[in-house]
Amino acid sequence: MKRKYFGPGVEGDDMTTVKRFRDDDDDGEVDFIADSNTIFIVKAPAVNSDVAGDNCAVDFIADSNTIFIAKIPSLNSAVPVKLSVVPIDCLYEDVLIEIFQWLPVKDRIRIEQVSKKWSQAAKKSWSNFRCMYGMKWEHLISIQSLRRGGRFVHKLDTSNLEYTNAEICETLSLAPNVKHVKLEMRNEAHVLTKLMQFSSQLKSLSLYMKRKPTAKTLNKLLSKCSQLEHLELVKVKGYRFEFLPSSLKVLAMNEVDSEQLAEVLIDQNIALRALFLPMNYSDPDPCRFLTGINLTKLRHLSIHISYASWLSLRAVADQLPHLLSLDLRITHHAQLENEMVETIVTNMQQLQCLSIKSNFREAPTNFAKLSNLKNLSHVLLHWVGPQATSELLRALILAGKLQYFVTNSYLTIDLVYEAMCKCKCLTHLWAYDVVDWSGEASIHRALDQIFGHGTAPTSPYDPRIRHLFLGYNKFEFAASHPWAVFYQNGSNFPEKQFSEYRVFPGEFRAW
Repeated sequence: MKRKYFGPGVEGDDMTTVKRFRDDDDDGEVDFIADSNTIFIVKAPAVNSDVAGDNCAVDFIADSNTIFIAKIPSLNSAVPVKLSVVPIDCLYEDVLIEIFQWLPVKDRIRIEQVSKKWSQAAKKSWSNFRCMYGMKWEHLISIQSLRRGGRFVHKLDTSNLEYTNAEICETLSLAPNVKHVKLEMRNEAHVLTKLMQFSSQLKSLSLYMKRKPTAKTLNKLLSKCSQLEHLELVKVKGYRFEFLPSSLKVLAMNEVDSEQLAEVLIDQNIALRALFLPMNYSDPDPCRFLTGINLTKLRHLSIHISYASWLSLRAVADQLPHLLSLDLRITHHAQLENEMVETIVTNMQQLQCLSIKSNFREAPTNFAKLSNLKNLSHVLLHWVGPQATSELLRALILAGKLQYFVTNSYLTIDLVYEAMCKCKCLTHLWAYDVVDWSGEASIHRALDQIFGHGTAPTSPYDPRIRHLFLGYNKFEFAASHPWAVFYQNGSNFPEKQFSEYRVFPGEFRAW
């Protein structure tokens, strides 16, 4: 058997063509057909089924010339899985290792009990264990997995767990090569001292403080983090910063003395790439932070806008011509709405991604002028209103650059059809609801018009595949289409917003 490693979506030169299979007998399952050389066959839920997350199967088969093995549901899953019976002696250890790497962590530990051969292979399958998010795991499972693969872990997040101080330190000890750490702490001084052991290799650090840290400890830690690029601080109250790493690129903060932190940035002349300033009720104008700091390299800005903070942002808007993404959470104020649009269009011509979450009573009359941003390709609108949302979408369709559009307003089916057909790059569309919905037939017609009837992608990782959520249960009984992924639940929709500035999944804790 030939063994050749390749990543998702990449074919080896000796690999047979991978095809996206369809549910031809309408039994709700993807049908795999393999010849006598097949060593691993999975009959699993279809891509558009209700099964989601880690239990969702990848529709690949592997034959004797390849080792691209299908991902299968958890061994304890209620999802029925039909496997061909293959004698274990027929599989080389490296093939078993490849299979085990697809398994969830808990199953990878349990599989060691099956046989001596499986135990040896399972213990060698941890090289792809790069991230540990403790939110779903018990502490014991986390420790067991780290003892096996902790040396491979680069990202460690215990922020959603009620870990004791001792448990956090034990977890850190088992991940000697960790580069990205997210912690929620009670006894800060002891944990921060432990973090100093990793300070020279840390690339990102997120700290949620439950008590005021010891001044010397945190400043000493930051002074040793020579490679730190991402820093998130939450509830670091009453603390005086003396030093920030010169390598810092991304800063997110909430309930922090922003003015004092700004003084450190100014003194050290640190030019940030991304800045996240959430609403702080104790500080009506967090945008004062922007005055005086070096904005020449700033590419992403995420802020909560009130009237006072808008005045501060407007004062530095002419220093933001290279801004690529802007995330605004806006508190209604009649005086700033139309002016806001004019300021953005005039001063931020390079914007590619724009997110607006507002409580507008009525959207600005000039809202559609945002389409004048020639590079705007990613748009997220929340609570803007259906009329203003539709007007902006029509204007963006004419511009032809749109790739990603999300709104919690409703759209008409005609507008959805027009957007899909005319925006050739629009791969992601999320709408709270669609008016005049009569089934998925119009969506299928649009897809056939774009790609041609009867065609299909060669891989499920094809970047041209459309991702669509058009309201809850809109696609519950919809026929699948090879060029689309239909989402029943909007929460599973792929998030593209500012992903280059995110180390951990989801939004920054500062929000």
